Parts: sequence; structure tokens; C-alpha cells
Amino acid sequence: MRKQNVIVSLFQQAEILLASVASSLDLNAGPFARTFSNAAGPALQQACSAYGNLGIGEVMVTVPGNLPCKNVILAVCCNWGNGTGDAVRLLFC
Repeated sequence: MRKQNVIVSLFQQAEILLASVASSLDLNAGPFARTFSNAAGPALQQACSAYGNLGIGEVMVTVPGNLPCKNVILAVCCNWGNGTGDAVRLLFC
């Protein structure tokens, strides 16, 4: 099974799929987002490009492209930074 088929195979009955993405909404910025984008096809990246950017903690609900779900939620998470990034500071606020 190719990597981009893993998501489609695991979530054949999903209502919503969630992916962590970079604030730029560039789905090529990380391995998980890239695999997600490959499975979704170009419609997902096109929707992201039209939207612009998100801040840390913000989410975007968008089209699923070729993914077998009704919507996709893209979320920008904090940089873990091996325990020294923003996530640690935000966890202990």
C-alpha cells in the first residue's frame, strides 16, 4: 500500500478528518500534511491557498477533495520543539 492510500484506507466512513498543518496552509510543509494532500487531490491545497494563513490554535473547515468524508478540519498546532517550544509554555499557562 502506498503512503497516500493509508489515510483513505483508514477512514472509509469518516464524517470529518482532521490534519495538523503549518500556519501558511502549505500542505507540502510536513510529511503528514503532504500525505493528506496527496490523498485529497489538488482541491484541498487550492482551498488552502485561497484562504491564506492561520494562526496557532486556529482551524479551517474546508472541502474534502477526494477524501471520503464531508469536511476536512485543518488545525495549526504549536511547535513542540522537543519540549522547549511554544507548546510547553501554552500547556502550563
